[in-house]
Amino acid sequence: NKVVAAFYFNMMAFLFVVYPFVSKVVIEIFICVDLGNSSWLKSDLRERCPTSNSLGFVWSAIFTIIIPIGVPAFFVVLLVKFKIPRLAQYKMKMHRLQAVLKEMGAW
Repeated sequence: NKVVAAFYFNMMAFLFVVYPFVSKVVIEIFICVDLGNSSWLKSDLRERCPTSNSLGFVWSAIFTIIIPIGVPAFFVVLLVKFKIPRLAQYKMKMHRLQAVLKEMGAW
């Protein structure tokens, strides 16, 4: 059980670090600039914009769903699975109780 929890923790930490960069790259493939008779990627003007029936466009569309949408959804699922909202509520209640007891001089 500890191994599984450590795996999820490390996976979430890794995804948290790489998520902004990967999301930016995935979304940038849809931002194109028209120059002359063709369309080029704004992020890399050496590359042509993928057409809607090209493999690059299909892969980008798939990864747009997986990365920018799927990673936050994965985080929410893990938070609920490990009962983090309930744990946070419990800690807040305990903190409030300790504050009241300190104020009353009983702590």
